[in-house]
Amino acid sequence: PSSRAAWEPGTPLWRAPGAVVPDEAQCVVARLDPGTVVLKTVLDTGEDVRAAPLPERYRRKFSMAKTVWRGEGILRIAPTGMPWSVWLFWEPGWQFAGWYINLETPIRAEGRPVYEEDQVRDVWVTPDHVCHRKDEDERAAAVAQGICHPEYAASITRDADLAEEAVASWQSPFPDGWEDWRPDPRWTVPPLPDGVTWDFDLAPTPRNTARTRAASGQSRWSQA
Repeated sequence: PSSRAAWEPGTPLWRAPGAVVPDEAQCVVARLDPGTVVLKTVLDTGEDVRAAPLPERYRRKFSMAKTVWRGEGILRIAPTGMPWSVWLFWEPGWQFAGWYINLETPIRAEGRPVYEEDQVRDVWVTPDHVCHRKDEDERAAAVAQGICHPEYAASITRDADLAEEAVASWQSPFPDGWEDWRPDPRWTVPPLPDGVTWDFDLAPTPRNTARTRAASGQSRWSQA
């Protein structure tokens, strides 16, 4: 397979089609359904990025793989001009699991596509509003391996502070009731756009899908 250097400017690391709920001036809200075919970054061996030991992870070569969103669907809320988006997760049966604050550059829309640059740090917020910072070890490794400048890493930490302040003061979108939102049952799962390419196809085949259903007893496969 072809490979590319990690963190190459302009190289998408993730592509995910979703259904836009409202597209307003204040935010973009999109639904990522279970079973959505997505593109994600993998190692040039086809393995998950986290399979690489952390001390060398950001010096590895990356490739792109086609796979399927596993688990339950999510709702992603990207406030305009803010350095994060908020992802709502549910357990089976629409049991609300919590909010995932994905630190990223403010969204940039170019027609239908929406772009953002992911940062190496995130915050998990439990249903009872407790914040847990994630990926501190990855941020430190990115700095140590020369991928992330220390001053830029410090700015990401400040963004995490601001995100936690938004939770503490219960700012939008947290009090807006999105955890009670449900998708229109008439919606269909959107496909990947035309013309995208990938190096590895990790999406389940019909045979693999049937085998997963038989093993789990569920109506759909739960992981790629």
